[in-house]
Amino acid sequence: MCKKQSYLKCHFQDNMLVTVFTDFFFFAGVLNNVQEDFHIGNDLVGLLQTAFVLSYMIFAPLFGYLGDRYSRRWIMAFGVFLWSLTTLLGSFMHVSCAYELLVLPTV
Repeated sequence: MCKKQSYLKCHFQDNMLVTVFTDFFFFAGVLNNVQEDFHIGNDLVGLLQTAFVLSYMIFAPLFGYLGDRYSRRWIMAFGVFLWSLTTLLGSFMHVSCAYELLVLPTV
């Protein structure tokens, strides 16, 4: 592999890691806005944060295991697709939508 390809691959991986870990801490920064926009209390916001953290806790080891045994390229492509799909679904959220639909993109 030439030096330019190696640099681009490393750059892509670094950007994905920054994006993933930024996503992990993003929700805490907008917690008050979510409460105000959806008119929900601390208990439901806590449930939402719990669902978010539990999904990371469950799926990180699962995909680590799968990444050791199968093609990481396809697993990463599936993860990016699923992430993009849930982000797209989350962009259609409206204040009048049910709270359960808000939890779906975090899982």
